[in-house]
Amino acid sequence: MTTGHKTELGRDLTGYATVTKDVRRLREAGTLRVDTDGLHASAHDVAAGGDIVQELLADSRWETGARHAVVLGAGGAGLALACVLTEASGVRQVILTEQSSARRREVRHILEAAGLDGGRVALAPATQNDSLVAEAPPGTLLVNATGLGKDTPGSPLADTTPLPARSLFWELNYRGQRPLLARAQATTGSTGGRAVDGWDFFVRSWFEALKTILETNWGRDELATFFRCAGEVQKQW
Repeated sequence: MTTGHKTELGRDLTGYATVTKDVRRLREAGTLRVDTDGLHASAHDVAAGGDIVQELLADSRWETGARHAVVLGAGGAGLALACVLTEASGVRQVILTEQSSARRREVRHILEAAGLDGGRVALAPATQNDSLVAEAPPGTLLVNATGLGKDTPGSPLADTTPLPARSLFWELNYRGQRPLLARAQATTGSTGGRAVDGWDFFVRSWFEALKTILETNWGRDELATFFRCAGEVQKQW
């Protein structure tokens, strides 16, 4: 069993006993489980991010805006969220950015296979992060799905890049200095926006992984208990 980091999978999945729909379309597994039937691959970011996206998009800032989203970082979480957003009601445009040219090529293949290339999902190099955010319309959902601010210091945006008015900023990183989150929180009063950190996404991802590991049908009551327990552990960090 591994849940440490997501594992990229090849195009040939015939060696697995079971592969979930999200693993097939994202070509990535968050949990690999071995039992007497063989190897089972599951992905959890879509399920973990789905409820949070629904709550964020119920905001009046989104509903009265242009309904655009800019996701900075096309790693596993960023790509999963782009897919979640294309399935959400009323989303008109999702822009996904990525620094690595090799990763952009792979993501382009994944989007093409899922029928999401062109249309509502656009893929851009990370060198365009600042211009894309500066030009984004009011009410844009802006997501930092890079490791900048957690795994490595820094921000995917220059300090001088303005955040869109009334924007919804979602920082997926749940720890670290997270300077972009701090800036978004500090400017919400003047821009009329909202900033959300990555704790809920982190806890929900582990909850979904444990459901797979333990083969349970846990629901919202168990999720609430899990959040309480995770919060107690967080106090000891």
